[in-house]
Amino acid sequence: MSTQPTPVVAVAKSATTPSILEKYIAFFKAHERLLIFVACLFVAFHCYSKGIDYLDRHASTQAKVDQVVVNSDAVTNKQLAGELALLRAQVAADTAKSVALIQQAQAAAKQQQQIDQTLPLPDLASRWTYLADLQPGDITSTADNKLLLTDAGSRATVKQLENIPAMTETIVQTQAELAGCNQVSAKKDDVIVGLNKQVADVTTARADDAKAAKIAQRKSWVKGFKWGFVGGFISGLFVGHSV
Repeated sequence: MSTQPTPVVAVAKSATTPSILEKYIAFFKAHERLLIFVACLFVAFHCYSKGIDYLDRHASTQAKVDQVVVNSDAVTNKQLAGELALLRAQVAADTAKSVALIQQAQAAAKQQQQIDQTLPLPDLASRWTYLADLQPGDITSTADNKLLLTDAGSRATVKQLENIPAMTETIVQTQAELAGCNQVSAKKDDVIVGLNKQVADVTTARADDAKAAKIAQRKSWVKGFKWGFVGGFISGLFVGHSV
C-alpha cells in the first residue's frame, strides 16, 4: 500500500515564516513598555484636554452669568442717572423760580419804602397799622403833624419788630446751609464721576488680565506638554530598548 509523500518544503516554510499576528506580538513584546507609556500618555493627554474643555466651558458660563449681572447693573445705573438728571432739572427750575420770587419781593419792598417816605401821615398811619397788625384806633395822626400811638399799639409794634433779628439770622443761616449743601452736592458729583471711572478702569484691567492669563496658560501648557512629551518619548525609547 503506497502513501502520498508530505511536501517537506511547504512544511518547512510554514514553520519558519512568522504570520502577521506573530509579527505584531513580537513587536509589542519588544516595545511593550514604550507602547504602554505612549498609551498612558495619550490617555492622560485626552483626560487633561477634557478637563481643560470643562474648565473653559465652566469659566465661559460663569463669565456669561457675570456679564448678565454687569448688564443689569448698567441698566439700573443708567436709569438712576436719568432720574438724577430729572431731579436736578426740577430742583434747578424750582430754585430759579424761588430766586425770582425773592428778587421780586425785594424789589417791591424797596419800592414801598420809597413810597412810605412821601406818604401823608394818615396814609402812613394806615400802612403802619397794616404792617404791625394793629387794631383800628391804635395809631392816629394829630393836628401838629404827628402820629399818636396807644400803649397797645406800641407794644404790638415792638412785638412785630422783635421778629426781625430772628428772621435775619434765619436767612443768614439758611443761605450758609444752602451753600454747604451745594458744595456737598458738587463733591458728590465728583465722587460719582471718580467711582464710575474706577469701575470702568477695573473692568478694562480685568479684561486685560484675563487675556494675559489665558495666553500665559496656553504658553505654559504648550511648553510643559512639549518638554514632557519629548522627555517621556526619549525615556520610553531608552527603557524599551534596554529590555
